[in-house]
Amino acid sequence: MHFDSIALFEFNKLFLRTVNVAGILLIFAGIALIGFQVFFYLKQGEWVELSLLDIVFIAPNKFIFWLDHPSSWLGLHKIIYGAFKFIPLSLSSILLGSWIRSDINKML
Repeated sequence: MHFDSIALFEFNKLFLRTVNVAGILLIFAGIALIGFQVFFYLKQGEWVELSLLDIVFIAPNKFIFWLDHPSSWLGLHKIIYGAFKFIPLSLSSILLGSWIRSDINKML
């Protein structure tokens, strides 16, 4: 019984560290996106806008279908669609990674 609790504790610790690394990777991904945008702007003279809306359609489900083809709740659709279009992908990645890290660091 004692061995199982130690193994579970070690597994939890490993899981939390893995999630912490995922948070770090999200932060670095956001910074890399900004770097890509700056590089492309300096080279081509055009700013590449990357928003949450650009990646939200990767995983199809009912919400994504509704977001692409609204048939009800049209006001809510305008708010959500506008927010996804307005929020930069880099900022959301950095904020999500920071939030994950702050919560995980409290548990470690």
